[in-house]
Amino acid sequence: MRLARQAAGVCFLGLIMAVPAWAQITPEEQLPKDDIFRRIKPEEMTSQAITLDVHPEWPIVVVSTLEQRPINLGRPIYAVVARNRSVDDVKSYTLAAVVVGRDGKTKAVQRLTTVKNLKAGQERRQDTEIRAAVPSISDHIIFLVAEVDGGEGESWKLDEEALRRLVKEAMTAPVPQ
Repeated sequence: MRLARQAAGVCFLGLIMAVPAWAQITPEEQLPKDDIFRRIKPEEMTSQAITLDVHPEWPIVVVSTLEQRPINLGRPIYAVVARNRSVDDVKSYTLAAVVVGRDGKTKAVQRLTTVKNLKAGQERRQDTEIRAAVPSISDHIIFLVAEVDGGEGESWKLDEEALRRLVKEAMTAPVPQ
């Protein structure tokens, strides 16, 4: 009986040692193929997220963005914080995420869910997954205010054409020295 156990243990160890190299999966091989060249190190960001204040007279402004890494390294998820900079409450507002390529052309526009009832001076955070396009490391994701309903007849709105034009102007503007 003891000899049989020793023989089984030796066989088991032999099988473990003889596992072919193709069966040993490294973490890089588990990623989707576009992520292998895009994200060399998991701590790297997928793209550069920036905010754009297209209309300083609008009551809502995007004040910060932060990429939150999903466990499966899928599409990026961003935490976007907007602030009501007016002294009045805002009935509702909608933010937009614009994916812009290295050449300055807009790849995709994604409107975030509409947020209701933001009090004066208050900030609100939204978590959003970029689904309109898969951004690469050279892309920029620009978050901006697309629509505001201030209540009492005041409202502001950007259509798709105006939104793309404003983003292109911001991306091609010379950087102050």
